[in-house]
Amino acid sequence: MVARCTLSCGATPLVTARDGAVNDCCDGGGGGGGGGGGGGGGGGGGAAAAAAVVATDLPASSVQMTRRRSVGVGAFGTIAVGMFRDPAGTGTRGADIKVALKCANVKHHSSKNASAVFAESLLRKEAYLYGYLNHPALLRCFGSLTLHRKRVLVLEFMEGGSLHDAIVDTRREAAAAEAAAAAAAAAAAAAAAATAAARSAPAVTSKDRLLTVLRTAADRMTSRPSSRFAAQTMTTTSTSTLTTTMTTTTTTMTKATTAPVRAREEAPRLPAAFAARVLRDVASALVYLHKHQHAHGDVHKGNVMLHMTPDSWLCAMADHHACDSARPVARLGDLGTVRDLRIPGDLNSIYMRVPGVAAWPCREVCTSPAISAPEVLRGREPQRSRSPWTPMSDVWSWGILAWELVTGKDAWGHVGHPRYIRLDILDGKQLQWPDAAPPGFGDIQQLGQSALALDVDARPSSWQLLAVMNAVVATHGDGRPS
Repeated sequence: MVARCTLSCGATPLVTARDGAVNDCCDGGGGGGGGGGGGGGGGGGGAAAAAAVVATDLPASSVQMTRRRSVGVGAFGTIAVGMFRDPAGTGTRGADIKVALKCANVKHHSSKNASAVFAESLLRKEAYLYGYLNHPALLRCFGSLTLHRKRVLVLEFMEGGSLHDAIVDTRREAAAAEAAAAAAAAAAAAAAAATAAARSAPAVTSKDRLLTVLRTAADRMTSRPSSRFAAQTMTTTSTSTLTTTMTTTTTTMTKATTAPVRAREEAPRLPAAFAARVLRDVASALVYLHKHQHAHGDVHKGNVMLHMTPDSWLCAMADHHACDSARPVARLGDLGTVRDLRIPGDLNSIYMRVPGVAAWPCREVCTSPAISAPEVLRGREPQRSRSPWTPMSDVWSWGILAWELVTGKDAWGHVGHPRYIRLDILDGKQLQWPDAAPPGFGDIQQLGQSALALDVDARPSSWQLLAVMNAVVATHGDGRPS
């Protein structure tokens, strides 16, 4: 069994120090200290309650790391598997819960300004936000603590891994099936060619036997005037026949081997019914965040976690008693880039006051250009005011997710380097949708195209995304509006 990365660990953010040097501000122990909720707007009460929730660490005895080896690695965290006994009794009484442990860490090849202090600060921010952001389509957090001298976030373990995992597995299975079909076709072609060769070739069992027959025939014709010419003609004809037969066999096998590869014109994709559920659940999470004046900023397939794999879900849906049709199949995670729109100031709304963080060591974080809206990328150009992510840029990222599920491809994968992706988007280039949507994806493609409108005002809101996706899920059956 292959271990899955069961939690997104922030592989995309790129950090640039702007407003000060690295400051060792975290105590490395309990999550005390720090101010309240970072002011701004009418959310002070909820923020204060959240501060009270996260001010106290989980007891170290409540968490046990069952696998020290990481099952996922990102720029600012690694993922391990553990068991958790909820002291609040919110889980099954007396039973341990399997969890994903997100540990603060910095990859060796991440930005030089990405410090361990920054990684820990991001985890403290996530714990703070999870304290008051609670929705069925958001990943569940049980709390945080310091374990083995590292800050750890205790999160729900998602058996299906990430949506990225599911897409990669689908491609791998399709490639394996394609290779098996090619091998079977080649074997069948070889057998057919061998049969044809046996029928047309002389009744000899080996090359040496064939030469013996030819020499004997030549010796018998030596008494005739034209015997030498006849022997040469016979040898040339027989050899030509054998060569032609072998060439035909080789050509047939080559065509059989390459034919399936040429025949596949589309990338493998997830089932339409499952993709619709995933997009509906992500839209539901965005509606909740936007309703509470938050923008996620990093919506991509690596941050979408699945309760079960697509195959398991299809099997469960075949038995209505085994799967709650109203239960979300996906949850949106990784709140490290979340922006609180109630807080004045672009950067302050991202780097909010968080319990346990006296000062942020870095003051700018960027997500991948492949999922970023044009207005966000333009805001990062020199001589322009910063333009962080907004609810409408979240909608754009949702549209990128829809494109990837419709096409089965990675967005801007044909471009390669993030620098060139950014330039293409700023030049107004757009992803190409299929001329005809695949079966079951028609409404999804139409909605995804509107979400990727260059004009911000032309994009649907997250509420409109959810309304349409509820209808799409219902058309696939076994689905009820969320």
